[in-house]
Amino acid sequence: MKVVSNTSPLIFLSKLDALELLAECFSSVSIPNAVIDELKGLVPPEFIIRT
Repeated sequence: MKVVSNTSPLIFLSKLDALELLAECFSSVSIPNAVIDELKGLVPPEFIIRT
């Protein structure tokens, strides 16, 4: 299943050191450029596609 994420799940999973759960649950994870701007320095893992 493909999914587009907003900022909140990425921040919370990052704090839990559990971002890899997204890769385990979804075949593709995409985030819009606006989400990258909101992450304030958090670099998403390579499996997250920037759109």
